[in-house]
Amino acid sequence: MKPRSLITLVLVLACTTLVARPLSAQKPAAAAKPAAAKPATPAAAAATTPPAAPAAPTKWAEPVKGTAVLQILKPDVKAGPKEVVTILKVKNMSYGPIAGLRVDEYWYDAKGGVIAGDSKRMKQLVQSGEVVTFELHTARDPKMQRNTYQFTHANGKVKVDSVKKFN
Repeated sequence: MKPRSLITLVLVLACTTLVARPLSAQKPAAAAKPAAAKPATPAAAAATTPPAAPAAPTKWAEPVKGTAVLQILKPDVKAGPKEVVTILKVKNMSYGPIAGLRVDEYWYDAKGGVIAGDSKRMKQLVQSGEVVTFELHTARDPKMQRNTYQFTHANGKVKVDSVKKFN
């Protein structure tokens, strides 16, 4: 063996010994922790409960494809001096969530011409049985006579049933 490789081998062994010795001198992690105190009475032992199990992950439900079914309450229309505010409460009666639920409001004059309107879209899924509220703001016009609502969603059409109260 060459003297240079012998010196390298001795240095490697010396460094390994110096590093390994302080690690082995350390106490195990379990011994370093203090022991948990035992409750003094059986009642105190019963009061301490184990940590709760993590909640089960929710299942993904496929959004409705095709026609979705909604129930709608009578709209609350408030006419202010500068704008008309319409509040709609809608309940999803479909078998699954609705993606991209959108409502368009159109205001008409006496001759049936469209004057103004507003549109709102729900950014999150509307779960089955969930009630959501749409608030539509339209600039006030003295020619306004009547209004209509049109519902659509990302994957199809919407069938709307007007009800006095939700089921």
